[in-house]
Amino acid sequence: MKYRYFAAAAVAAASASPAAAQVIPSGGPYIGVIAGVDEVTVDDGFTEDDASDIVYGAVVGYDVAFASAFVGIEGEIAQSEAGAQILDFAEDGDSLAVKSNVDYYVGARAGFSVLPRVRAYGKLGYSWTGFEATYDDGDVVIIDDRQVEGLRYGAGVEVDLPFDVALRGEYRRTDYGDLEVFGAETGAEADRGQFVVGALLKF
Repeated sequence: MKYRYFAAAAVAAASASPAAAQVIPSGGPYIGVIAGVDEVTVDDGFTEDDASDIVYGAVVGYDVAFASAFVGIEGEIAQSEAGAQILDFAEDGDSLAVKSNVDYYVGARAGFSVLPRVRAYGKLGYSWTGFEATYDDGDVVIIDDRQVEGLRYGAGVEVDLPFDVALRGEYRRTDYGDLEVFGAETGAEADRGQFVVGALLKF
Protein backbone atom coordinates (compact mmCIF):
# COMPACT_ATOMS: atom_id res chain seq x y z
CA MET A 1 0.00 0.00 0.00
CA LYS A 2 1.18 3.51 -0.82
CA TYR A 3 0.75 4.93 2.67
CA ARG A 4 1.97 2.18 4.98
CA TYR A 5 5.11 4.10 5.91
CA PHE A 6 2.87 6.72 7.53
CA ALA A 7 1.40 3.98 9.71
CA ALA A 8 4.87 2.77 10.67
CA ALA A 9 5.91 6.26 11.71
CA ALA A 10 2.75 6.77 13.77
CA VAL A 11 3.08 3.40 15.51
CA ALA A 12 6.74 4.10 16.27
CA ALA A 13 5.76 7.38 17.91
CA ALA A 14 3.00 5.68 19.86
CA SER A 15 5.46 3.12 21.23
CA ALA A 16 7.78 5.77 22.66
CA SER A 17 8.23 5.74 26.46
CA PRO A 18 5.73 7.89 28.36
CA ALA A 19 8.55 8.69 30.78
CA ALA A 20 9.56 11.44 28.38
CA ALA A 21 6.28 13.25 29.03
CA GLN A 22 6.51 16.62 30.74
CA VAL A 23 3.04 18.01 30.13
CA ILE A 24 -0.22 16.46 31.31
CA PRO A 25 -2.51 15.94 28.28
CA SER A 26 -5.48 18.26 28.15
CA GLY A 27 -8.99 16.79 28.40
CA GLY A 28 -12.44 17.95 27.47
CA PRO A 29 -14.46 18.34 24.27
CA TYR A 30 -13.13 19.32 20.86
CA ILE A 31 -14.27 19.79 17.29
CA GLY A 32 -12.20 19.92 14.13
CA VAL A 33 -11.76 19.40 10.43
CA ILE A 34 -9.67 16.82 8.58
CA ALA A 35 -8.35 16.38 5.05
CA GLY A 36 -6.06 13.89 3.40
CA VAL A 37 -5.69 10.99 0.99
CA ASP A 38 -8.04 7.98 0.83
CA GLU A 39 -7.10 4.73 -0.94
CA VAL A 40 -9.74 2.02 -1.50
CA THR A 41 -8.60 -1.50 -2.44
CA VAL A 42 -10.71 -4.36 -3.82
CA ASP A 43 -9.28 -7.88 -4.03
CA ASP A 44 -11.16 -10.91 -5.37
CA GLY A 45 -8.32 -13.35 -4.70
CA PHE A 46 -7.07 -13.18 -8.27
CA THR A 47 -6.94 -9.49 -9.06
CA GLU A 48 -6.32 -6.51 -6.82
CA ASP A 49 -7.03 -2.91 -7.73
CA ASP A 50 -6.83 0.32 -5.78
CA ALA A 51 -7.49 3.99 -6.45
CA SER A 52 -7.05 7.16 -4.43
CA ASP A 53 -9.02 10.32 -3.87
CA ILE A 54 -9.12 13.29 -1.53
CA VAL A 55 -10.99 12.78 1.74
CA TYR A 56 -12.29 15.63 3.88
CA GLY A 57 -14.64 15.92 6.82
CA ALA A 58 -15.36 16.93 10.40
CA VAL A 59 -14.55 15.33 13.75
CA VAL A 60 -15.92 15.75 17.28
CA GLY A 61 -14.69 14.12 20.46
CA TYR A 62 -14.12 14.17 24.19
CA ASP A 63 -10.92 13.25 26.07
CA VAL A 64 -10.36 12.42 29.73
CA ALA A 65 -6.80 13.08 30.93
CA PHE A 66 -4.97 11.51 33.85
CA ALA A 67 -1.26 11.56 34.72
CA SER A 68 0.58 11.60 31.38
CA ALA A 69 -2.10 9.64 29.51
CA PHE A 70 -5.59 10.16 28.14
CA VAL A 71 -8.56 8.21 26.79
CA GLY A 72 -11.42 9.51 24.71
CA ILE A 73 -14.32 8.91 22.37
CA GLU A 74 -14.58 10.33 18.87
CA GLY A 75 -17.01 10.60 15.97
CA GLU A 76 -16.32 11.58 12.40
CA ILE A 77 -18.12 12.20 9.12
CA ALA A 78 -16.08 12.37 5.92
CA GLN A 79 -16.53 12.43 2.16
CA SER A 80 -14.47 10.62 -0.46
CA GLU A 81 -15.13 9.15 -3.89
CA ALA A 82 -12.20 6.74 -3.94
CA GLY A 83 -12.98 3.47 -5.68
CA ALA A 84 -11.54 0.46 -7.44
CA GLN A 85 -12.43 -1.89 -10.29
CA ILE A 86 -11.99 -5.61 -10.91
CA LEU A 87 -11.86 -6.59 -14.60
CA ASP A 88 -12.95 -10.06 -15.79
CA PHE A 89 -14.77 -10.43 -12.50
CA ALA A 90 -17.27 -13.22 -13.26
CA GLU A 91 -16.45 -13.81 -16.93
CA ASP A 92 -14.13 -12.47 -19.60
CA GLY A 93 -14.92 -8.89 -20.51
CA ASP A 94 -17.04 -7.95 -17.49
CA SER A 95 -16.14 -5.71 -14.55
CA LEU A 96 -17.12 -4.90 -10.99
CA ALA A 97 -16.42 -1.35 -9.83
CA VAL A 98 -17.01 0.16 -6.40
CA LYS A 99 -16.92 3.83 -5.39
CA SER A 100 -17.21 5.15 -1.86
CA ASN A 101 -19.39 7.99 -0.66
CA VAL A 102 -20.08 9.44 2.80
CA ASP A 103 -18.13 7.69 5.56
CA TYR A 104 -19.19 7.65 9.23
CA TYR A 105 -17.03 6.59 12.18
CA VAL A 106 -17.39 6.25 15.95
CA GLY A 107 -14.76 4.84 18.27
CA ALA A 108 -12.30 5.26 21.09
CA ARG A 109 -8.73 6.45 21.31
CA ALA A 110 -6.02 6.35 23.97
CA GLY A 111 -2.52 7.77 24.20
CA PHE A 112 0.09 9.59 26.22
CA SER A 113 2.51 12.50 26.10
CA VAL A 114 5.82 11.80 24.37
CA LEU A 115 7.13 15.38 24.43
CA PRO A 116 5.85 18.64 25.88
CA ARG A 117 2.61 19.43 24.03
CA VAL A 118 2.98 16.32 21.82
CA ARG A 119 0.81 13.22 22.27
CA ALA A 120 0.84 9.90 20.47
CA TYR A 121 -2.32 7.80 20.35
CA GLY A 122 -3.96 4.73 18.92
CA LYS A 123 -7.61 4.39 17.93
CA LEU A 124 -10.13 1.63 17.35
CA GLY A 125 -13.73 1.86 16.26
CA TYR A 126 -16.54 1.11 13.86
CA SER A 127 -17.04 2.62 10.41
CA TRP A 128 -19.88 2.41 7.93
CA THR A 129 -19.89 3.97 4.51
CA GLY A 130 -21.93 4.12 1.33
CA PHE A 131 -20.57 2.18 -1.64
CA GLU A 132 -21.88 2.33 -5.17
CA ALA A 133 -21.23 -1.01 -6.89
CA THR A 134 -21.49 -1.22 -10.68
CA TYR A 135 -21.45 -4.49 -12.60
CA ASP A 136 -20.97 -4.24 -16.38
CA ASP A 137 -20.85 -7.28 -18.68
CA GLY A 138 -20.80 -5.24 -21.88
CA ASP A 139 -24.54 -5.62 -22.46
CA VAL A 140 -26.13 -4.87 -19.09
CA VAL A 141 -25.07 -2.39 -16.42
CA ILE A 142 -26.37 -2.94 -12.88
CA ILE A 143 -25.84 -0.36 -10.14
CA ASP A 144 -26.36 -1.13 -6.46
CA ASP A 145 -26.02 1.44 -3.65
CA ARG A 146 -25.20 -0.22 -0.35
CA GLN A 147 -23.99 0.50 3.18
CA VAL A 148 -20.91 -1.47 4.18
CA GLU A 149 -19.48 -1.76 7.68
CA GLY A 150 -16.02 -2.43 9.01
CA LEU A 151 -13.48 -2.21 11.81
CA ARG A 152 -11.20 0.84 11.79
CA TYR A 153 -7.86 1.03 13.57
CA GLY A 154 -5.08 3.57 13.41
CA ALA A 155 -2.48 5.71 15.13
CA GLY A 156 -1.53 9.34 15.14
CA VAL A 157 0.33 12.25 16.70
CA GLU A 158 -1.30 15.41 18.06
CA VAL A 159 0.42 18.70 18.87
CA ASP A 160 -1.03 21.41 21.13
CA LEU A 161 -0.73 25.01 19.95
CA PRO A 162 -1.69 28.26 21.72
CA PHE A 163 -5.32 29.40 21.97
CA ASP A 164 -6.67 25.86 22.56
CA VAL A 165 -5.81 24.75 19.03
CA ALA A 166 -4.23 21.40 18.16
CA LEU A 167 -2.91 19.84 14.97
CA ARG A 168 -2.85 16.12 14.23
CA GLY A 169 -1.52 13.67 11.69
CA GLU A 170 -3.10 10.22 11.55
CA TYR A 171 -3.03 7.01 9.56
CA ARG A 172 -5.95 4.58 9.76
CA ARG A 173 -7.21 1.47 8.02
CA THR A 174 -10.73 0.10 7.66
CA ASP A 175 -11.46 -3.53 6.80
CA TYR A 176 -14.91 -4.10 5.28
CA GLY A 177 -14.47 -7.82 4.66
CA ASP A 178 -16.40 -9.51 1.84
CA LEU A 179 -18.48 -7.20 -0.32
CA GLU A 180 -22.12 -8.17 -0.56
CA VAL A 181 -23.79 -6.47 -3.52
CA PHE A 182 -26.81 -7.25 -5.68
CA GLY A 183 -28.08 -9.40 -2.81
CA ALA A 184 -25.18 -11.85 -2.90
CA GLU A 185 -21.62 -12.20 -1.71
CA THR A 186 -19.12 -11.28 -4.42
CA GLY A 187 -16.04 -13.02 -3.02
CA ALA A 188 -14.21 -9.69 -3.30
CA GLU A 189 -12.86 -8.05 -0.17
CA ALA A 190 -12.60 -4.28 0.28
CA ASP A 191 -10.50 -2.17 2.60
CA ARG A 192 -9.24 1.38 2.73
CA GLY A 193 -6.23 3.25 4.05
CA GLN A 194 -6.31 6.96 4.85
CA PHE A 195 -3.66 9.47 5.83
CA VAL A 196 -5.22 12.65 7.18
CA VAL A 197 -4.17 15.86 8.89
CA GLY A 198 -6.50 17.83 11.07
CA ALA A 199 -6.98 21.06 12.99
CA LEU A 200 -8.87 20.93 16.29
CA LEU A 201 -10.45 23.53 18.55
CA LYS A 202 -10.64 22.52 22.22
CA PHE A 203 -13.09 23.80 24.80
